[in-house]
Amino acid sequence: MNTKYLNIKKYGIHYLLVILLASFAFIASQKDSVLEARATDQQSKYEKITEVPAANPPVTAPYIFSSDFGVGARGGQVSELQKRLKIRTSGTFDAETLNAVLDLQLKTGLISSKTEYGAGYIGRRTRDFLNTGRVTRFIKIITNQTTSSQPSVQPPVVTEDQSPVQSPVQTPVVKKDTVQITIDGVGTFNIEFKNGDSAFDILKRASVENGFILDYESYSWGVMVTRIGNKDAQGTYYWAFYYNGAYAQVGASDQQVLKNDITEWRYESWE
Repeated sequence: MNTKYLNIKKYGIHYLLVILLASFAFIASQKDSVLEARATDQQSKYEKITEVPAANPPVTAPYIFSSDFGVGARGGQVSELQKRLKIRTSGTFDAETLNAVLDLQLKTGLISSKTEYGAGYIGRRTRDFLNTGRVTRFIKIITNQTTSSQPSVQPPVVTEDQSPVQSPVQTPVVKKDTVQITIDGVGTFNIEFKNGDSAFDILKRASVENGFILDYESYSWGVMVTRIGNKDAQGTYYWAFYYNGAYAQVGASDQQVLKNDITEWRYESWE
């Protein structure tokens, strides 16, 4: 009886040890599975974090307005202008575009009123603003040089015997020969001329002496006046040269002038 009981006890302990070992093995395998799952999850998160973002698209250079244009113009420049003004893109400089341009010029100080010369037109200053974002302001500098045509009068010199010494005889002032020049919107001036002067020489001398703006371009055949005062030659308008009351038959740089000639510059349209 005791031997049988001892055998049962012996084998029961063996079974219990086997069960315990199996339990430990199962628990270890579950732990390994959990650790492996966590490692996989961490690797997946790392891979998501280290993804390289897509490259930015190339930046397109801003459009440059290279020439003047106004109402009735068509083409790419007009389309780009309409995009810049955020209005309907038709490619035609119409009434809607004109109103948008006037609003832009008023807001930026390019013009002071809608009736001002150059209002609603994409000229040099408006193009500069569209291309650079800055408003160009022109400052006119006038240099006046005052010369005396008469010699200074010296007081008589008195010697010890009180006899006055006669002053030098003053040379009478000689009236200089002049040519009259009349310019629309600027004025009429009498300008001294020299032998061989052209009508264009008189215009340049008048600009220097009276301080108004003069722009021109030189070519092999002569010169073309592009601006006098605040008026540019643009669109259908240009500066026409008249000589002694008639439309000149030659350019101003080829027309020689004589004493008392009359030259005129009129702002006209060829239409």
